Amino acid sequence: MRKIYLSFLGLGIFNEETKNHGYNPTVYELNERKSTKTEYVQLAEIELLGYTEFDRCIFIGTQKSHDLHFQKIQAQLTAMGVREEIIHTIIIGEDMTPECQWEWFERILGFIDPGDALTIDLTHGYRSVPIVFSAAINFLKKARNIALDAVYYGAYEKNRECSPII
Repeated sequence: MRKIYLSFLGLGIFNEETKNHGYNPTVYELNERKSTKTEYVQLAEIELLGYTEFDRCIFIGTQKSHDLHFQKIQAQLTAMGVREEIIHTIIIGEDMTPECQWEWFERILGFIDPGDALTIDLTHGYRSVPIVFSAAINFLKKARNIALDAVYYGAYEKNRECSPII
C-alpha cells in the first residue's frame, strides 16, 4: 500500500504593493506539534506528518497557481529531504463545467492506484474543486479500495503566532 499526499495549490492573497499573489508565512500546529515557519501549509503538514511517510506527493492547481508556487514548494520539499521523483503536479483548467470536472478527476485517478492510502489537504483548492473531490472520495473508497488516512485544512489566522491545521 502506497501512502499518497494530495493537495491543491491556490494563488494566495494579492499584494497591491508587489502586484503578486502569495501567502503570509506562519507557524502551523497539528497534534500539538508546531511546524517551521512557512508560507505553505503543505510544507508544514508534510514536515509534521513526516516526509518519509509518503510515497507520492501530488499538487493540483491551475496553470497560474502552478507557475506561482510549484517550483518553490518543490525546492523546499527537496531541501527537507523529499525525493524529487515522488513530487508531482497536475494542472487543471479553470472551466467549471461538469465535463471538465470529470477530466480533472480522471487525471487525478491516473496517480492513484487501488489500495493506496490518501492524505488530503483542501486548504487552497480552486473554487469548487475540493467539494467535487470530496464527493469523489467515496467513489475512490469503494471502486478502488482507497483508504482515507486524513483530510486537513490549514486555518491561517492573521496576527496569530500559530495557525491550526484542522
